[in-house]
Amino acid sequence: MGRLGHSQPPFLSATWNHAAGTVAAITSLGNGLNVSAISTDPIPIAKANRASTDNDVVVLPRTQRDDIVFMQRKDAPMADVIGVMKGDLGLIVEEGALGVLSVHSRNFSRDSVMSQAVPAYLLDLAELRPRVWLATGVEVADWWRKRANLRVSLNAIGKRYELEVSNVGEIAVEGATVMVYNPRAANVTVTATKAWMPDATVRRVDEFSYQVIFGAIGAGHHQYTLAFE
Repeated sequence: MGRLGHSQPPFLSATWNHAAGTVAAITSLGNGLNVSAISTDPIPIAKANRASTDNDVVVLPRTQRDDIVFMQRKDAPMADVIGVMKGDLGLIVEEGALGVLSVHSRNFSRDSVMSQAVPAYLLDLAELRPRVWLATGVEVADWWRKRANLRVSLNAIGKRYELEVSNVGEIAVEGATVMVYNPRAANVTVTATKAWMPDATVRRVDEFSYQVIFGAIGAGHHQYTLAFE
């Protein structure tokens, strides 16, 4: 992903934990994200005793080998370092995953390993621009908060299904997408059960799967009837 920017620098606690006190301190400074190496979940939300995730801290895991790793291998040929960085990037793109390359400013001095390797990495990243979303850490965190606030449920009613999409946050979510799979080939239709529901557009992916793409989903619960025809 692109650089991790914010009005305040990402905060890393001395004990590398996300206890309530640490989260409260981060949010009081206006920080909404942290970059960490200890994450077990893809992008966990560090809760701060709130019902929604609008103001919680999003923890971005460092998913690529970074300067700390390469500083421990100072004798490695530069071609090998660049090769490893490009290899990490290629795997992330192939798997459709989150890429975070973290470089500490103290390790980016002139003639350092990272200052020599990063330009070649960025050239490869620039070529991938049509295929990947290059975003700041803030943009990723905001996207994850909105995603975490959405709830989707599907209930069978005879030969039809009731699809409910809920937003438990306060910020509207634009372009949320639900995948629909059917074991037999069929067309899918989605109809709002009430007026003034967010628009729902059905897009066929292949013979057995569809995307349901929603317009702006505001706070609350929104119901639709889904049918296979």
